[in-house]
Amino acid sequence: RFVLGTYEIMDRLTNAAPYKDKQQISPRFIAQVDAAYELQLLTGYENGQFQPQNTATRAQAARVIYSFLQK
Repeated sequence: RFVLGTYEIMDRLTNAAPYKDKQQISPRFIAQVDAAYELQLLTGYENGQFQPQNTATRAQAARVIYSFLQK
C-alpha cells in the first residue's frame, strides 16, 4: 500500500526537492527523489546537496529504511 501511495504522490508533487546539485541526479530518477523528499525519507546534506554520485553509508541507508517503516 505504501509503495502505491508513493506513486500517487509522484503524480501530484507539490514540493520538488530543493537540492543545489539536482542537475546531477539522473533524469530517470528525479521524480522518485522528489517523492522521497516530499515523504521526508530523504533530506540531503546540510549544505543543501543531494550528492547523487556518492555511495550511501550504512547509517544513511538505515535512516531511510527506518523512516520508511514509520510511514
